[in-house]
Amino acid sequence: MKTLTNRLDATEDLGSALVIWAVELQPTDYRFVNREKLLAFRLWASRLSSLRAKRVANEILSLCQISGLDREWFRETLIHPLPSSHSAKMALFFGLAIHERWLSKYHLRLIEWYKAPRTRRNREFALLLYANLVEAGFICQPGEMLLASSAHRAAIIESAIFEMYSKNYPLLSSLVREIIFLQEHQQPFYTLSALCE
Repeated sequence: MKTLTNRLDATEDLGSALVIWAVELQPTDYRFVNREKLLAFRLWASRLSSLRAKRVANEILSLCQISGLDREWFRETLIHPLPSSHSAKMALFFGLAIHERWLSKYHLRLIEWYKAPRTRRNREFALLLYANLVEAGFICQPGEMLLASSAHRAAIIESAIFEMYSKNYPLLSSLVREIIFLQEHQQPFYTLSALCE
């Protein structure tokens, strides 16, 4: 793998180094890692904002420091990666683990809703999820919805999501991923305004 020294000066942070390193990762250099997982990690890391990349890099570093390894070691590992080295393997291992955890947050959010659908936070989340399901045409909004009491509307929403949870979980988790992505990037939702009244 080529040296990145000329592309990364001493003033750049670990987040920048992490993104450059991740983009340069080649499955042929890390045969012990599942190719699809490595490519998915590479794509994810390349799209991280500078702030998020810095947080991910510092988290990887904190995990590596369990073995007493310092910041300069980690920075050198990213700038001068040697696939066969223990340090490069460890950085990649922890990077992949953080990516897997990031992927699982959508499922964890659904599980959180499933366990307590009637808490205020989960009702607001369910409303967004329900609106996405209706607007995308995956479920039909019953006519009684607009004239129903707030408690009855909440029951309709809860029932529809429970049904989708059992019948088409992959679809539901995809919509949760979109909702969380929009929340993280502070983008507007296209919700059914009548449901919010």
